[in-house]
Amino acid sequence: MIPVNVRVIDVNDNAPIWIGAPYTVTLSEVTVSGTRILQGAHAEDADQPGPFSTVEYQILPGPYSGFVQFLNPLEGTLVLKKSLDYETMQNFTVKLRAQDQGSPPKYTDTTLRVVIT
Repeated sequence: MIPVNVRVIDVNDNAPIWIGAPYTVTLSEVTVSGTRILQGAHAEDADQPGPFSTVEYQILPGPYSGFVQFLNPLEGTLVLKKSLDYETMQNFTVKLRAQDQGSPPKYTDTTLRVVIT
C-alpha cells in the first residue's frame, strides 16, 4: 500500500455575478454628501474560498462617476460624494464593477440608476 495525497487547486474560472442588479435608487436633491444611498449591492463568485472568490467593488469612470463611491472596496455600500441639483439633472447612471482577485481577474459590470426628486 502506498499513501497518495491528491491536492486539487482551484482555477479562476468563474466571474462574480451581481445579485439583484441592475440597481435603482431615488434620492432627494437635499441628500447630504456622505449619506449611504445603497447598502447591500452584492456579487458572488462561485470559485472556492480564497482570492479567486474575493470580490472587490469599484465605480467605473464616466460622466457621473464622481457622484458616488463605495465606502469600502470589499463591501457593497455606496455613498453620495457630491450634492445633487434637480434643476440641472433629474437622473443619472453609473457603471459598477465586481472583480475577483485572480490573475487575470474576472469581472462583471452592472449599472446604478439614480433618480433625483
